[in-house]
Amino acid sequence: MGISFKRAGCEDARKIFQFIKTESSESAVLRRSLEEISGCTFFTAWLDGELVGTTGYKIWSVDGPEIIGHVVKHPLRGQGIGSKLVKLCLADLRAKRYEGSFALVVDPESFMKKGFYEISKSSLNQKTRTDCQFCKKKIGDWNDPQCDEIAMRIKL
Repeated sequence: MGISFKRAGCEDARKIFQFIKTESSESAVLRRSLEEISGCTFFTAWLDGELVGTTGYKIWSVDGPEIIGHVVKHPLRGQGIGSKLVKLCLADLRAKRYEGSFALVVDPESFMKKGFYEISKSSLNQKTRTDCQFCKKKIGDWNDPQCDEIAMRIKL
């Protein structure tokens, strides 16, 4: 059986929460609370009934939609699952008439292939002032030279 993709429902929130927590233990993905995941839109990838990938978006009142929770099960990375999940999010945002979206990433090349371009982190005031304090790297400030996150935007 192949990979199937679907929009996550409320019943998937706990699985997404646990999946991100487990699969992102060695990556820069910002862990989200169960409540935050429940309030965001997520798309999921499944293989034989097992959750193998997630990507979602969160709407910021000032900065607009952010791509979040972009995680694919380690052995399946590099097979296009993450790309498909991002494309599903972007298509959903286009259908809702958003003009663009942004993401903070450590691998800008894969996002550039999807049409994202680099922007200044300082242009994302609401995001950086709210979320940087929760970074696993314990930097707490996007302006710190140790922060390796790249801010990227795409026009929809």
